[in-house]
Amino acid sequence: MKNIARTITTLVFSISFINSAVSLEQTPTLESIGPQDYEYCAANATNNSQAAVGMCTAEEGNAVQVAWIRFRNNTKIATLPPLLPNKSCTALRISERNEIYGTCISSTGQQTPVVWDGREPSLAPIALKPAGQDKSVTVTAVGATSLVGRSFTELEQKGTSRVVVWRFGSDVAEPVSSSPDNCVPTSMMEARTGYNWITLNCPVSTGNSIAKVATKAPNNLTYVITALQTPDNSSHCTLNNTNESGRTLGTCHYPNKALRTAYWQTLSSAPTTLNTVPQNASTILNDSGTALIIYQDAQDFYDGLWNIHQNKVTTIASLPKTAIFNTAGLADNGIVLLNTRTPQNENQGAYWSTSKETVGIGFFKGGKTSYLLGINHDGNYAVGSARGSDGKQYAIGFSLPE
Repeated sequence: MKNIARTITTLVFSISFINSAVSLEQTPTLESIGPQDYEYCAANATNNSQAAVGMCTAEEGNAVQVAWIRFRNNTKIATLPPLLPNKSCTALRISERNEIYGTCISSTGQQTPVVWDGREPSLAPIALKPAGQDKSVTVTAVGATSLVGRSFTELEQKGTSRVVVWRFGSDVAEPVSSSPDNCVPTSMMEARTGYNWITLNCPVSTGNSIAKVATKAPNNLTYVITALQTPDNSSHCTLNNTNESGRTLGTCHYPNKALRTAYWQTLSSAPTTLNTVPQNASTILNDSGTALIIYQDAQDFYDGLWNIHQNKVTTIASLPKTAIFNTAGLADNGIVLLNTRTPQNENQGAYWSTSKETVGIGFFKGGKTSYLLGINHDGNYAVGSARGSDGKQYAIGFSLPE
């Protein structure tokens, strides 16, 4: 599906849709949650304890970036040490145990995946190593206790690759597949039951890919890789993620560039495809069994929430006189983070759900720009950045109503 600019349109929906309206709910209270001694800050992620991580720099552009964590319970903010003095780092994700994934500049000048222990934020980061004789790595998804990515035979993520897993606190890459296969992992789910799922898109010689899921049962040492079924007339499917229940979401590709969101109930079942809206593709599946999608008609692109069990799509409304620029997250309670844009290219963050509809987060310290970057799984806290009238860019956070 092409990435084109959104335009504001008036659309009459058929009875198979529920068109969401804009809410009159009160604008949330934004708070500055990052270090205060920097000109530019952003909060990238948060967890269910409402700890947040992000980056700051003295100025936008090429200045050294500093990674940080903010602990919600006591509002303590700690900067995280770099791999090398005066070299940039940024914190990108945080687990429920306050383990942090990010990147730092290494001695080679390359961005290197690292992990910090947020419970001991003064400790040096651990740089993730490739498998065996491989020479470089990239991280593509973060689970509850592990990270998944690719280990490459050449420097700078070149050559052939295999899928590997790193446990938080260890730099050792554990291979998921026995040999290089160039599969791309897109998500990692470590369920409370002890089962692990990794969604994979594995290229084949035709230029398409095969949708696969790597699974590991409790107490097993190795992964079993299963190819998922493809619908009739579909050339191939690509996967987004698997949820806590082992359900998998993806997009299936058909002739004439047609796309359909697909949902696999089990690893052995045929997929259910979304056929009640026009051309559509998937974004993410939450643990409640609802999926964030994007779809297209003759007029424009739209974001929607697919209740898979009811086979019902609710269209997500933007704020008045704005268009949705992107979606920034889907929580388990159905709240969706949005970033909207006016015709004057001014951004305002917002959130939406089928019960709360669309609420703008407003602005911070007299500024005119706010942007959302992350929401926790429970859907009660969100983070991002906002520019004040003083010209500074602040890392912001706010509580969402129950």
